[in-house]
Amino acid sequence: MEDLFKDPFIDRFINEGIEEGMQQGKQLGKQLGRADSATRVLLTILAARGIAIADQLRSRIAECTDPDLLERWATRAATCSTIDEVFAS
Repeated sequence: MEDLFKDPFIDRFINEGIEEGMQQGKQLGKQLGRADSATRVLLTILAARGIAIADQLRSRIAECTDPDLLERWATRAATCSTIDEVFAS
């Protein structure tokens, strides 16, 4: 009896919406995964180089979800002399 009320037109739009939501979720997951990896790399480089990180900057790093920015900071961390150089504009 429920099949009598199914509309293929509506079902198609529902399924498209579900698929779109799943794709957006995958993209967000990838971005957050990249950000998490870049955060770990950045902190590892700073620790290996013996560069101290104040709690405020550690929080800034942890809260950042932009993988490109985190990767730029990691690149700078590999060659910088001070923590200020990592975050210079």
